[in-house]
Amino acid sequence: MVTPKRIKVHNFVTIKDVDLRLDRGTYFITGENRDEIEQESNGAGKSLLCETIPWVLFEDLLRKGMLRDDIIGKHDEYTQVTIWFDVDGETFIVDRVRNHPDRGNDVKVYADEISDDNDMSKHKKSDTTKFICNKLGINPKIMYYCAYAGKKQDPLVGLTSTELNTVVSEILNTQRYDQWISKVRKQGRELETEMNTSMKLLNSKEEQVEEVEDDCDMLTEDLGTFQERLDSQIEEIEEEIESVESERDEFRELIEGKDKVQDEFDEIEDEVRGIEILNSRLKAAQRNVKSRTKKVQKFKNRMVKLKANIKEAESAYNNLAKNPSGECDYCGNTLQKSADLARRIKVAKKRLDKSQGDKIDLSVNIDNSRNALKVEEDKVDELTEEIEGKRDKLDRYHKLEKKLESYKRAEKFITKCEAKLEKLTTKLEGIESQTPDAKRKALKKKEARLAELVAERSELRTRVEGCELDIKASEELETALKATKAARFNSFMLSLQDKINENLDILTEGDYHCKLEADKGELGLRFIGGTKDKYLSYHAYSTGEQARISKAASTALNEMMDLGVVIDDEGLNGVDDVGIERLLEFILEKNGDKLFFFVGHQKKVHDYFAGCNNLHIVKEDGDSKITLRKMEAA
Repeated sequence: MVTPKRIKVHNFVTIKDVDLRLDRGTYFITGENRDEIEQESNGAGKSLLCETIPWVLFEDLLRKGMLRDDIIGKHDEYTQVTIWFDVDGETFIVDRVRNHPDRGNDVKVYADEISDDNDMSKHKKSDTTKFICNKLGINPKIMYYCAYAGKKQDPLVGLTSTELNTVVSEILNTQRYDQWISKVRKQGRELETEMNTSMKLLNSKEEQVEEVEDDCDMLTEDLGTFQERLDSQIEEIEEEIESVESERDEFRELIEGKDKVQDEFDEIEDEVRGIEILNSRLKAAQRNVKSRTKKVQKFKNRMVKLKANIKEAESAYNNLAKNPSGECDYCGNTLQKSADLARRIKVAKKRLDKSQGDKIDLSVNIDNSRNALKVEEDKVDELTEEIEGKRDKLDRYHKLEKKLESYKRAEKFITKCEAKLEKLTTKLEGIESQTPDAKRKALKKKEARLAELVAERSELRTRVEGCELDIKASEELETALKATKAARFNSFMLSLQDKINENLDILTEGDYHCKLEADKGELGLRFIGGTKDKYLSYHAYSTGEQARISKAASTALNEMMDLGVVIDDEGLNGVDDVGIERLLEFILEKNGDKLFFFVGHQKKVHDYFAGCNNLHIVKEDGDSKITLRKMEAA
């Protein structure tokens, strides 16, 4: 049970300083606003005193539009409220400040007494409310709907089905189940990931086991046929050695006459070089014959052209010097009339003489070229005859040359055979030296590896099976958590219904009754009583009826949550005198062992609380002072 036992306030709106030590029981809060006489007690600070409790716990003022710094009064630069709570016999102190010069905007929670050693709130500020709720076992919804009744908010029974389900979920902290379910789901996903990874490893391990088993089988089989295979390999290599030696010996026989061929080749090599020189001379002479033949032909072609030129020059000369007609055969002019006839005859004569002279020179060149061509042709014939006489030697030389080349290829092949024989011999020696020990050692190593793999495979199978079981357990746990969450919610709602009906029986002598009804899958509270002939919502009833219903509900919820504080801030406004007295009897009967703050203006209320503890608040010059006294009749 959570009960405030001391409230210390500094500069909270109009309350400058107050330090109240409280006991369980009823405290009737009254007020005087001397700054505004016509307001009587309104504005004195009665509600402010009640609001210090939700503010210190949750930094909430229950006033719409009020900013956080608005709670800082005019008496100082900061606000501080400290409340000592009794929680099932243990003391917890919640100390909240606003705009403090050292602490800023901060809240601290202490155990037993205020000291650094007892500071329990050394954590992130964002977690403060959660920390307080966990330590005191209270959250805002529990405070507002179980312990706080006022004119500024709808009561629990006035909420819609959706709002009611949300509030009850917060009161029960069913989000814990959602967190647990989320955590279980996350663990399930991690288990699935682990299982998939393990399955991949297991499949890989299965392949490795199969591979090593095959190796072991092969090695075992090899050991059983070791000697047989060894003899077979030796026989194959010996046959190959014999074949290579046979080929090598054949080529050795082939090159036995090499020295004799080489000697003969060397003997005729100089002579062949002379033949090659003759060949070179012959080719040069043949090129000269070809060149001179072209030159003779060139001269002949020039002679043909020159003869044509001579004939043309003779015709031109004769036309000028011997033509009896006196007309030129070329131009048609009368030659006797040409003034330059003599000059033309002279030019034609000169041209004819030159052409005849060129003909004589060209004839000499032709004769000389023909003579030179004959010399070269004779030289070609002479060289050809000389080379033909030595053709047999040249053919023999080339045959010997080819034969020596074949000897070289044979020697290379013999060298390759020798290298191959060396490798085969080494291989044969290696095979002949083999024993089954190496195979046995390899088999033993493979068998050891196989044992390791089988053990690892067994471990992976166990891990996969464990993951499967854990996944199944996670699914079952998730289902169970969902069922538990639903069961707790439904059980709570049924208990709330029963508790409300118990209180309504006391308040209305059984005239009013409530029941749970489902509205679109969500539970809501409906009521019947008075002049109503069917179950209706809370808002269908009058102010007095609503007061009885809401008080029955908040008291029921307070009893279920086992809170040690009840605050009724003008929650009975609008109720007639008869209804007020009955409600007050019910409230005090139900909350006599709790700290009960009550604020009301009706005369009947004042008379009812005569002789009780009275927290009287007087506001003067902007300062609300609080005095604890006994209540006097109005």
